[in-house]
Amino acid sequence: MDKPIPLWNAAHGIRGLACLIVLIAHAFLLFSHDAAPSMVGMGKIGVWLFFVLSAFLLTHKFRYTGFGLSALKHYAFARFIRIIPLFCITVCFYHALNMPDMQQWDDVVRILLFQQGAGHLWTIPVECIFYAWLPLIAWGLRTLHKHYGCTAMIGWCIITIIIHQYYLPFWDTPNNSIVTLWYLPCFLCGSASALIHDRCTWMHRYADVIILCLLGCILCFSPLLGHGWLPPSMIALFSTYHLPIGLMWAIIIMCVLHGSGIATRIMCWRGIIYLGKWSYPIYLMHWIIYLKLVRLYPNNLIAMIGAILCSIATGAMMHYALERPIERWRHRHSL
Repeated sequence: MDKPIPLWNAAHGIRGLACLIVLIAHAFLLFSHDAAPSMVGMGKIGVWLFFVLSAFLLTHKFRYTGFGLSALKHYAFARFIRIIPLFCITVCFYHALNMPDMQQWDDVVRILLFQQGAGHLWTIPVECIFYAWLPLIAWGLRTLHKHYGCTAMIGWCIITIIIHQYYLPFWDTPNNSIVTLWYLPCFLCGSASALIHDRCTWMHRYADVIILCLLGCILCFSPLLGHGWLPPSMIALFSTYHLPIGLMWAIIIMCVLHGSGIATRIMCWRGIIYLGKWSYPIYLMHWIIYLKLVRLYPNNLIAMIGAILCSIATGAMMHYALERPIERWRHRHSL
């Protein structure tokens, strides 16, 4: 069993970055008529980062908690309390405000049972179903890594992804699908990197260069910068690129956590760390705030900035009023 290491502040910062990407992309998509065509699918860059980071952190935690019954019960309880209460509150709140796809109680029930997605909330069923799979995935990867080495584990991941892509190529992923199986390679990148990151300490020498190159690659193939040189059919598929973007995010996460350069210092900045801590309620609530304000102030830059700030403030209040008390209760009643 590996020894635990302190929770990196940079991990909160990376989560804050993912949240900021989603906030900014959705803001331009709704509030700017001129920028909207270039922002379609850009919010998913942040979503893939959320997916990879969650897989990374939870798999890393299993490295030192092990897979005993007590650890699994604690894991299941923690995931349930962390996600479900705020999700239920948000869905009911959206229903009360007559949000699209949530106006009927049948829709609400289906959303709460993870049988239907609605707007940006499609990501919650995907992550929660993955959380149910994760102990088995992490155990398998850890066993391969422990008994056969890093190369064997990476080889197994590559073979698994190739087989997966033969049947479910990432470019065929339905838009906002709640079927977790589509995104398995993206999550697998996060889980595998959690087991090899301590062998990649050499990255600290080149961390900023690697991060800059990978971020540049993501942006060059995005609608934001790709319109000038990519065929429209390729740009239209950008929101399905969870596998290549997930792999790049996994490398970036390892670079940030082992780096000491500009990127790591930015991710350790107090402001983005707090944004990461508030990211879940911010993500849940930002869409309704955007929709209400854009109806009042369409195509308005000041309103867009106000919507972003209002979303952050609302998320912070929900964190301190609901999320943190729930977490404290969870720690007192851990199984």
